[in-house]
Amino acid sequence: MKTQNTYSLLVSSEEKSRSIFETAVYGLVVISMAFAVFAFASQSVTVPRMQKASAAPAMVVEKTAAQPSLIVARG
Repeated sequence: MKTQNTYSLLVSSEEKSRSIFETAVYGLVVISMAFAVFAFASQSVTVPRMQKASAAPAMVVEKTAAQPSLIVARG
């Protein structure tokens, strides 16, 4: 009788459909991680030391026309 080691038993019992599914899932994880790293790396960063010391930080305030809200009285 031939004795098989653990690795040969695992290889012989491998499910082919499961390995294709696992490859697809791992691929999607790697692609999503790459997009997350790209999104993080492409964000701009403002370091206070990089701004001129004499210039005060500019604040932009936008005014928008407020729409009167409709109040419906129920009695």
